[in-house]
Amino acid sequence: MSVFRSISKTAVIILLLMTMLANPVKYNSRVFIYSLYKGFARASFTREYVDSHEAEDDEMRLLYEGKHSDFVKPVAYDVETAFDKLFEDFQYIPKDKVDIIIYPDYEEMSHIMALGSGSPALGAYYCGTIGIHDPKGAPVKQGLILHELTHYIIDYMTSGNVPAWFTEGAALYEEYRVYKREWAKSMDYSDFYSLKELEGDFYKLDEIKAYKESYLVVKYIVQNYGMEGVRKIIANFKEGDATHAAVKDALAIDADALFDKALESEKAK
Repeated sequence: MSVFRSISKTAVIILLLMTMLANPVKYNSRVFIYSLYKGFARASFTREYVDSHEAEDDEMRLLYEGKHSDFVKPVAYDVETAFDKLFEDFQYIPKDKVDIIIYPDYEEMSHIMALGSGSPALGAYYCGTIGIHDPKGAPVKQGLILHELTHYIIDYMTSGNVPAWFTEGAALYEEYRVYKREWAKSMDYSDFYSLKELEGDFYKLDEIKAYKESYLVVKYIVQNYGMEGVRKIIANFKEGDATHAAVKDALAIDADALFDKALESEKAK
């Protein structure tokens, strides 16, 4: 179902023009259009579950079917814990409650959350909403909520202007920082993708290899520039910068050189 089914094209154009006229400072139409789309999409996702059960606190709104009530408390606990951990690194508090939907059917979550053709995921973040698949009452996978909330926070901090490799690398780094679990630790590669390849169709690349490279680069940034370096890059993305400009301004190094150093450092271990 299209998230724009109840919104006319004319209304969207009027809203866009009104916002542009009301904002005389630097304006990034791509960022605005994404934010507008995200608002419509988020409303559409939750509208699908309007008759579901709902649990709510200061940080989240959780929608679920009654038979998944046992899944609610562990998810709510992980959300609270993850927000505390993520605030330490990103120093960001979301303005709105995060919407989390527990999906009983994986195919439904995959379709609605626009999952790609990679390996099946127990969770996903898409357009302001987190989806969690409850595989027949199994425990919540450790790090799942932390990972998806990292995507949520970075998306809002950048207004959606962020490459996939950066947000995936940051989410995997948070799993490493909190749970000491490294992505594909046993996998060694003689070469990696170029930055240009990563910024192409990221989710069509070899999943393990692309994710590991992204994680290693973000880990290198934190180890050599601190989380302040990560936050500076995020701030530049929010201003509409592309990767090369965002990295150069934040870290005073060319993005390609940064990747080379990060991967050379890993090979030297």
